[in-house]
This record gives sequence, structure tokens and C-alpha cells, in this order.
Amino acid sequence: MKNNMSQIGFTLIELMVGISIGIIVVAGLTSFFIATLTGSNNLISSSKLNQEMNAAMNLMVTEIRRSGYWANAVTGDPMANPFYSTTHNISVNTISTAGDCILLSYDLDEDGVVDTTEVLGFKHVGGNEIQMRTAVNAVGTNACGTGSDSWSSISNTSAISITSLAFTTTGSKCHNFDSADNTTITADVERTLASDTSSACSDASMTLAGNAEAGDRLVETRQINITMTGELADDANINATLTSQIKVANDWVIAL
Repeated sequence: MKNNMSQIGFTLIELMVGISIGIIVVAGLTSFFIATLTGSNNLISSSKLNQEMNAAMNLMVTEIRRSGYWANAVTGDPMANPFYSTTHNISVNTISTAGDCILLSYDLDEDGVVDTTEVLGFKHVGGNEIQMRTAVNAVGTNACGTGSDSWSSISNTSAISITSLAFTTTGSKCHNFDSADNTTITADVERTLASDTSSACSDASMTLAGNAEAGDRLVETRQINITMTGELADDANINATLTSQIKVANDWVIAL
């Protein structure tokens, strides 16, 4: 007598369908994990880039804002400020691209005299680096070239590459506050730079505009704008651009 027992299990087709569904699920989970991991890595990389760039930007902003500070400003003649002399006045210059270097000075030790460690500057060099000048070889010299001045990097070139750096004086204003002939001073004596890297109180521009004459006193309120672009040294796809607008704390007084 035959014993008919039913066989319990999966057919080959059912097994193949189940395996296929399992592979699809695993593939989806793997893709999701990789996407999440990539997104996290990009976020970490972007944060690293922003941190490095912000450190350099904050240093430049702090130093530029102090430009022209003179310990004797309250008791002395503002036009005698040695930190706003022709040699040591804040100025935007060009090495390779427009406005890629700024020079400045201020009375760091508050002795009223310009010292070699008080003539500073920032510049973009090598297409990937920001350098800061911490001292000049001799007082009375001031240039963006290396020479024998002390320049050192303030950007971590092993981590980031600063691809561009530009300074402008756009927004600086020149005011004629002391007319030599005591004529009425009207609104047209104020000049605002729309887009420039020069001084708002350039003698020629003020005179040509009919706004100033010999003996007048001018005051320039300085505004420096910085635009900096950088990328990760090992991944150019991770990049950022930072901008900053600085009101220099110490105005420049000029006599024509």
C-alpha cells in the first residue's frame, strides 16, 4: 500500500523570485547608505572649508579695521598721523589680479611711532594661498613684493586652496569739512566711490569735480571690501566664496 505524503517547500521559481526581491532590497539599502555617507562626507568637507576660510577672513577683517590707529590721535594733529603717511597709508594694490594685495599700518604698541612690526599687509600668492606681512625690513618701505619683508601663510594650503582674493575701496567717502575760503559747504563736496581700488579723497578727482581747493581739509571714511574664493585642496568640487565689508575705524584727514 502506497503512503502518499504531501511535500512541503518552495519551487525553484519561488526561490528565484525570493532571491531577486532580496537582491533588490539589499541594493536599495546599499545605495541609500552610500548616498547618506557621501552626503555626510560632503557636509563635513564643506564645514572644514568654511572653517579654514573664515579663520583667514576674520584675521584680515580684524587687522584692516585697525588701520591708521595712532595713540596720539586725541592730543595730536590728525594730519600728522604717521600711520596715514604717503608710505604707510592703507592702500589696495595689484600683483597678478586687480586688488589682490592690501597694505596697512597701525600703532600696535601705542608709542606713537611707526615700527617695523606695525607695517602689515595681506596678499594672494601662488594662486592658492593668502600671506600676511608681519614686519618690514625697514620703516619707510612699503610694497607687496616679498623682498626682505616677513610674509607668512595664514591659509592652510594642505587643506584648502584659495583660488582668488580681491580687495576694493568701493563705498569709501570723501568729505570736505573745512573750506579754506569759508564758503558754504554743500552736499556736492561728498564723493562716494562706486567701484574702485583707489582713495575717495584723491586730490585730482576732488578738484576736477569742483569740490575742493587749496587749503581745504578733507576727511575720508574708509570702506574695504573683501571677496575670497576657495576650494578643498583635494576636491575642487567642494568650494565656497566669502565676502566681507569693513568700515575702517580711523578716518583719514588730509589738507589740500
